[in-house]
Amino acid sequence: MLHLILFILFVVVLQICDMSSVLGSQRESAIKSVDEIDSSTVDLGGDDERIRPRIAPQFRFGNIDVTFTGAATLIDSRYERNFDLHPAAKEDQFNIRPLLDFNTIFDFAQGYSLFTELRMIDRVKFGEDSKTSNNFELQVRDMFLNMPLRLALPVTLRIGRQQFFESRRWYLNDRMDGIQLFSRLGLVNFSAAFSSPVPVVRDSFQLFDNFFQKRRQTDAIFNLDYALTENSTLGSYFILGHKHENRLTPDRTRNENPFWIGLRLAGDERIKLSSAESALTQDLLKPRIKYWLDAAFVGGNVESRKIRGFGLDTGITLIARKFEQRPFLTFAYAFGSGDKNSQDGVDRNFRQTGLQNNSGRFGGVVNFEYYGVLLQPELSNMHILTAGIGFRPFERASVEFVYHRYLQDHAFGKLRLASINSDPNEIISTDLNGINTHLGDEFDIVLGYRGFENIRIRSRAGYFIPGKAFKEPSAPAFFARLDVQFLF
Repeated sequence: MLHLILFILFVVVLQICDMSSVLGSQRESAIKSVDEIDSSTVDLGGDDERIRPRIAPQFRFGNIDVTFTGAATLIDSRYERNFDLHPAAKEDQFNIRPLLDFNTIFDFAQGYSLFTELRMIDRVKFGEDSKTSNNFELQVRDMFLNMPLRLALPVTLRIGRQQFFESRRWYLNDRMDGIQLFSRLGLVNFSAAFSSPVPVVRDSFQLFDNFFQKRRQTDAIFNLDYALTENSTLGSYFILGHKHENRLTPDRTRNENPFWIGLRLAGDERIKLSSAESALTQDLLKPRIKYWLDAAFVGGNVESRKIRGFGLDTGITLIARKFEQRPFLTFAYAFGSGDKNSQDGVDRNFRQTGLQNNSGRFGGVVNFEYYGVLLQPELSNMHILTAGIGFRPFERASVEFVYHRYLQDHAFGKLRLASINSDPNEIISTDLNGINTHLGDEFDIVLGYRGFENIRIRSRAGYFIPGKAFKEPSAPAFFARLDVQFLF
């Protein structure tokens, strides 16, 4: 709870400062509302939490404009307790991870540009039963060239190390080396890419080391989006993977060759329903509605078995936009199919692409892990029921309370991917057939503040209560994280 107390005190002090005359009315009017951010200002790294500053150091060298920008995470502290779910040995772990991203952008004539990002990061870990560890890394995070192509249609070619992402990070949010084509024609956006994920290198000074490592996994990624309205989109995608890692047994050779066919419907609309006599009712009947529907089929093969799985994620956030505190409610459901019979030659487990991040916003001002800030599971052999409530105590601050209930589709002795270090149904895990589907429940608190331009403060805390799928006795786990990012 220390993270949350410090966060609240910090935000209150900042809000008092923000309201004072020291800042002046001109600066206040210059801060753009989080809800009105133009997508064109989103940083090329792909994270909509990183908005490019309006003013950045720039100079001209011949016919080349050179811009310097970046982000510094001044505070990124994490606290973990009892991720083993053991009632006796409740090991605590504390992590600090300051980092600096430095971008250099070269704008050439005729629309060509080169984008680079260098990251310095220091990971410090403290544990009750382990020695303190310190791991410093220097990485080339991005280095790509944008080239407009002179074709009949407007097309841009991007080559190099780049961030591949989509709005909900449900199927794509990863840094990869590859080539990508973009095209926009009226209401239609299209992209095609061939890429390979950046290999993990354990050296402290990576620089270009992982550019030249041998690659096993490759992906072909195609996206097609159509703008139904100004704020609603219908999209589809196709991803063909080769030698994806089997995350059930991560020590094995990458042996999955899957493909995904997906459909997305998403929007953020302001609605005006029938009028009423009461002013309160009139305001309630003019909500802002954020909605989404993601559906995907995964096929292909894993060794000698076929893959046939289905995944679904749908939800709605209702925001009372006419009220000063803009209270909001969220209801969501996610499903990833499981495999009832492991002996029939067909693996019916849905699996996400492995390139996902599962993070986004409901009605607040900051992103968070919408499947649980503690558990962070992959949507595979699982039902996830989510309900949330929140409000804005200040114009650019938000408080959210989120509840998740986790159920396996078929009781099974493994989770495909999750943060906890314990397997469900361990009592008979030798034959990998479980006995209970209730994995547990999680309660999250998400706090965000963006009252100052170029500064983001975010805190997430999660409390996970194990269900009957975990052997008795078991104990809850706790997670808290506070990060403060400065953009320049």
